[in-house]
This record gives sequence, C-alpha cells and structure tokens, in this order.
Amino acid sequence: MSRSPQDTDADVIVETDGSGEVKDVKTVANGSTGQPAESLTDCHQDRPGDTTMLEALSLRVYFSGEMLETLKAGSQTEQVGTVGER
Repeated sequence: MSRSPQDTDADVIVETDGSGEVKDVKTVANGSTGQPAESLTDCHQDRPGDTTMLEALSLRVYFSGEMLETLKAGSQTEQVGTVGER
C-alpha cells in the first residue's frame, strides 16, 4: 500500500540547536498513539535497488520590495530586480 504525505494528517516537529539551526524535521500522524515520529530528513528508499540520490534544496523567501538575487557558481550573487507588491 502506498502512502502519500498529502493523504495523512500529521503534526510536524522541528528540532533546532541553540542557534536556531534546524537539526531534524519529524512528523507524527494525528490521532496515533504510541507511534514514533518519522524523520523527514532520513533517507527512504521507495524502490528496492534504486540508487538515485537527491541534491539538497534551499529556499529563499523574498519580501515585497526586496532585491532579487540569482545564485552563481562559487556563491556569488547577481541582483536581478525587485519583488513587486500584490
């Protein structure tokens, strides 16, 4: 049976260190008793024999009026415009 994260109501637990850096993100299904939290940062192999590796993703949130930046190789950035208001 395949289980999709969208099909399960769950509580999200975010563990951070003293500086606020995220160490781990876990979920616990709502209404479950005694079920351990499932780590979202652990590697899960959905298909036996699949050796596909996912690259780390990062998310940058821009606020209205803030300058947009494009990441370049070597962590150099280039400003490409501003975020418009809605």
